[in-house]
Amino acid sequence: MPLRSDWSQRNCSMARGLDILGDPWSILVLREVFFGNGRFDAMKDRLEVADSVLTKRLAGLVESGLLAKKAYDDGG
Repeated sequence: MPLRSDWSQRNCSMARGLDILGDPWSILVLREVFFGNGRFDAMKDRLEVADSVLTKRLAGLVESGLLAKKAYDDGG
């Protein structure tokens, strides 16, 4: 039995949103981005999360269109 339902194909914006944001790590990643913390290492340190978990959540948020990948410009 699956641990949770897959609502990604439902014709309901709330159900599809819950499918993306139903994971607590995704909400915490969005919080970090909203507060200006967009660097992977900084998010990882602040959230105290494994690389694999953060990578997976970021990829899911990018795939869903909630975040966009942007190359880091160090100004140099």
